[in-house]
Amino acid sequence: MANAADILCYMCQKPVGANWTVDASCTGTSCRNCKTTTSTRNGVITTTTATMRSNCPTGLTGTITCSCSRTYSYKCAAGYYGQPKSAFVGQCTECPGNGTSAVGSTSITSCYLPSGTSCSDTSGTCTYTSNCYYS
Repeated sequence: MANAADILCYMCQKPVGANWTVDASCTGTSCRNCKTTTSTRNGVITTTTATMRSNCPTGLTGTITCSCSRTYSYKCAAGYYGQPKSAFVGQCTECPGNGTSAVGSTSITSCYLPSGTSCSDTSGTCTYTSNCYYS
């Protein structure tokens, strides 16, 4: 039985009587590595969306070739804010003062100190009873 990568990469339906061959690009390592992935680096979450594409012959003979098309999207990780266009350093900024934020926050006003966080100053100590957002 063919493995999942081979089935994924062999996307042409072979009509009765067709004499097609399948190029190694449809069953090789590049095909098996054509997967959607997510990684986090420098406070940036990068999602790589991979799609296998096949080039099917138009006639009754020919060779099917495959290629992996990738698109990239970026958003800031929790505890960061910004509008990243890459995973390079400085694309997302860490929330100030040990604050946090939701994944995908784009502005510093999305940063907050969570409810229950302790605080202190010259007058004593305190505890935030609700999320305290940066303004």
